[in-house]
Amino acid sequence: RHPEQFDAAGFDLLDSTADNLETLRNVLTAVRAIRGSAIYDVKRQVEEGREDYLGKRDAASLRGIAAGSRSSFDDWNRLRGHKKIAASGRRLKMGYGKDGAPVVILPGEDEQGRVARLLLLHPEIDEALPVPDRIRTLGRKYHLILNHASEYVEWSDDYLARVPMRDLLMLSDEEIADERIVPMVRGEARASGK
Repeated sequence: RHPEQFDAAGFDLLDSTADNLETLRNVLTAVRAIRGSAIYDVKRQVEEGREDYLGKRDAASLRGIAAGSRSSFDDWNRLRGHKKIAASGRRLKMGYGKDGAPVVILPGEDEQGRVARLLLLHPEIDEALPVPDRIRTLGRKYHLILNHASEYVEWSDDYLARVPMRDLLMLSDEEIADERIVPMVRGEARASGK
């Protein structure tokens, strides 16, 4: 789904790892639309033994809502937060941006296997996904959520329908279990006197 976004942005998916592409494929099953995108050029810098990453938005790559926004990355700037995690860890990163909207960040590597670009997507999440599609979308993360939550409560896949899909994608498995599912189930048990 949504391959036109990558072509239009000028990001070559073959520059990403197989694991990242598998995760992206799963995530896209829960995306109704891509509201905007931007490519960031990335360079690694080492000063006094400390590794850091700098990034700059490629103005020609801006699409949708990204095209109409200003950014501290319109010039070279130190990567922070989700962008830094994606660059330093060489892995797809999802989360909430500063404005609270979901973002998906896909790293692309150069010929030497170094992260050279980041593709930042502004997805619109489909909150109406049924539970089997939610499980498929979560991939390996589903098992992490299940294992973590089942330490504290009896597991039911139906809990996934009661957590917003955007949270299932953007939050870590620990946050989903500890901050969403476990308190919900324990609260219901207290309310029903169990």
